[in-house]
Parts: sequence; structure tokens; C-alpha cells
Amino acid sequence: MKNRRALSGIVGYVLMIVIAISLSILVYGWLKDMLPKPGVECPEGVSISLEKYGCDILDKQINLTIKNNGLFDVYGVFIRISNESKGALKYNLRQDKRFPEIYFNEKLIPNNTTFIENLNYKDYNNINEISIQPLIVEGEIILCENSIISQTVEGCS
Repeated sequence: MKNRRALSGIVGYVLMIVIAISLSILVYGWLKDMLPKPGVECPEGVSISLEKYGCDILDKQINLTIKNNGLFDVYGVFIRISNESKGALKYNLRQDKRFPEIYFNEKLIPNNTTFIENLNYKDYNNINEISIQPLIVEGEIILCENSIISQTVEGCS
């Protein structure tokens, strides 16, 4: 009887250690998911330019011609506008704000241009500046922070 109590005490300690180790493994796994993961960066050599633009001031629409000057295929762009002089770029030209990127029908290969038409800016009245950020795909969608272009726009009032 005396040996049984000693054995049940040892089993109790072993169970506590197993539970503590199991909890620590669960907490480690949870914390590992909570920590920010290193972001995938855009490779050097992604470059676009705004070749030309045209505004329809009656319908409040802008058409853009974008050229890929870089070394990589561009799959789309993220377009923002400002209607304040020297203000922050704050508006997306897409009607559906959940999906602000514009994906091209075909990827934009280096040294080619694409035409984006009829982007509506009625809600903003006018445009003073436009900012375009390229979007590439390398296993996942990557917005290129280091390749954003900004240009002052005239004639879109």
C-alpha cells in the first residue's frame, strides 16, 4: 500500500511535466504565428512610367498609358490620386475599394505599354497628382513599395 502511494505521486509529477511541456509547445506554436513574418520584397529592376494621360473633364474620367521600363513582368498597378495641391495621395480610382488594384488583361512585359481607360474621378472633382505602384507576381502578389511613381497632373479639373 505504501508503494502504491509513492507510485501515484510519481505518476502525478510525470503528468504535470507532460502537461507543462505540451502547453509550452502549444504556446510556442501560437506565438510563432502571431509574430510578423518577413515580407517579400519587390526585386530591383521593377520600373514603370506614365507615358501619357488624357482627361475627359465633362465625364470626369482619365485615361492612362503606362510603360514597363523594368526587367520584370508587371501584372497590374495600384493607382491613387490627390485633388489637393501638395497633399497626400489618398483616393483610389476604383469604384470597389476592396479591390483597388488594376490587373492587366495580359501581363505587361518589359518595354511594352498598356492603356487603362475610363477611370472615373467624379467623386473627387479634380486631380492634381497621380501615384502609380506596380504589382508583380512571384509566387504571391507583391506591391512594389520602392517603384512608386508620382506625377503632377494638369487639365483634369
